[in-house]
Amino acid sequence: MLINKSSVRFPYAVASIGIILSILLSGRLVYLHMVEHHEFQSINNELKLITLHRKIMHLDEVLTMSARLAVLTGDSKWEDRYVDYEPKLDTAIKSALQLTNGSGVSETDLANQKLVNMEVKALKLLNQGKSNEAKLILFSKEYSAEKEKYASGMKKLEKNIEANSSADINARDRDHFKDIVFGVAAIVLLSLVWLFIVIYTKKVLKQNSELFKEVELLAATDSLTGLMNRRSFIERAEKEYSRAIRYERSFAILMIDIDKFKNINDQHGHDIGDTVLKAVSKQLSSSLRQVDIVSRWGGEEFIALLPETWSEQAATVADKIRTSVGSLMIEGNDGKLVSVSLSAGVAASSDKISLEEVIRRADNALYSAKNAGRNTVRVYEGESHTA
Repeated sequence: MLINKSSVRFPYAVASIGIILSILLSGRLVYLHMVEHHEFQSINNELKLITLHRKIMHLDEVLTMSARLAVLTGDSKWEDRYVDYEPKLDTAIKSALQLTNGSGVSETDLANQKLVNMEVKALKLLNQGKSNEAKLILFSKEYSAEKEKYASGMKKLEKNIEANSSADINARDRDHFKDIVFGVAAIVLLSLVWLFIVIYTKKVLKQNSELFKEVELLAATDSLTGLMNRRSFIERAEKEYSRAIRYERSFAILMIDIDKFKNINDQHGHDIGDTVLKAVSKQLSSSLRQVDIVSRWGGEEFIALLPETWSEQAATVADKIRTSVGSLMIEGNDGKLVSVSLSAGVAASSDKISLEEVIRRADNALYSAKNAGRNTVRVYEGESHTA
């Protein structure tokens, strides 16, 4: 029997063509995979840069605000906040340097180092009691010039991100697939990338939102006691004052001070002093209503605004707080109990006097309570401070 050689060669030819096509297709797919992988890395780096750009801008604003508020107010919590956030900014800038060729970031890094040196120097002067010299540094032309260099670097980084983004888009346009198979594969891959971008962007936005809420909370809260800080109290109190004036309602101010707090710090240490501040803050919160506004006014001094309250009612509340604080059982480092007492001054609104005047009257009443031997409550009854 004769065998047609062509009938034998055809299957081999088809098989060979199939193998060659498979190799070509596999090579194409590998190439496309490499291209997609490169694009994925580029997009991932772009997203990282966008996130770092926002984070760097945000942290820079936080540090500048913290350093300036520290020298303006003398409140140590702003310095503590500066110390907490400065390493985060440095880390973010270093990360951006690794993802770029240095365009914009190196200039920002240099300016940031100079700014940090100036801010640290100002905070050291503040701790030495030289607040005026500290203010001169943070509000100087040299400081402003470095801030401008910093902003210029951030603009360059932003342009670099936009340029990279445009380059990536052009590169993807040049790599369109030439047939249906590769077109379908491209659609699938691009859909996956787009899905990743959407998911990742949502994650970034959520992280930024959480960071903003955290900063907002820190800006409104005393870090040690958890109470409202002075600035936030003033904002809330002004709203309540406007409401009281509009509807002709009353409110009272309590000015409270821990007696001989310096002696507690000197005899038992600042850690016990902090414990006392936290314990007193807890008693204040538990003794007041939800509608009442309570804040750490500064140091060992606290302030509270009681809506819909007259001076007699406020004095009763203040005495209740005084009694509860007097019963606190705080153990010192030597095992002995630390005695805690407080004095309070009370003043109520009347005749549409300003909020500042009501606070001043409560402070005068507190001064009267201190002069009366401490551990007592005094109600403002005129400039004579009669009890």
